[in-house]
Amino acid sequence: MGNSSGIRDEDLTVFREGVLQADGAGQFAATCLAEMTHLPTGVASGRSEAVTIPGGAELAVAPDDSSPVLLHVVAGTAVLMWGGGDPHRSAQAGPGDTVLVPAGVAFRACNASPAAELQLIRVRAS
Repeated sequence: MGNSSGIRDEDLTVFREGVLQADGAGQFAATCLAEMTHLPTGVASGRSEAVTIPGGAELAVAPDDSSPVLLHVVAGTAVLMWGGGDPHRSAQAGPGDTVLVPAGVAFRACNASPAAELQLIRVRAS
C-alpha cells in the first residue's frame, strides 16, 4: 500500500508519523499548525477541531472546492476512502499520521475498530 514515508495519490496524501515532505503539502501543514497555535503566518483565519469517531462509525466529508483539509490521527486507525471510481481508493492512517486532502475531494474517514474511538484533529483554512 505504499512505502514507509507515506502514500501519495493524485487526490490525497498520507504522511506517516515523523515524515513530512518539503513540498506544498508541507507548507500547508506548517501553515495549519501555525494557525492552530496562533503564530503569525499571514493566514487570515482557519478552523481546527477535535473529532471523535465511535467504534465502527465514519465521518463523511463533502468536497469543499475552496479549502483543503488536514487530518491528524491522534488515536486509533482511520480507513480513508475517496474517489468516484468503483472501487473507491483507500488508505489507512494511524496515530501520528497526517492526511492532506486537497480542495474539492470528497472523502470518508472510517474507524477501523468496532469498539475503540478514533480521534482526529481536523484543520481547514477559512
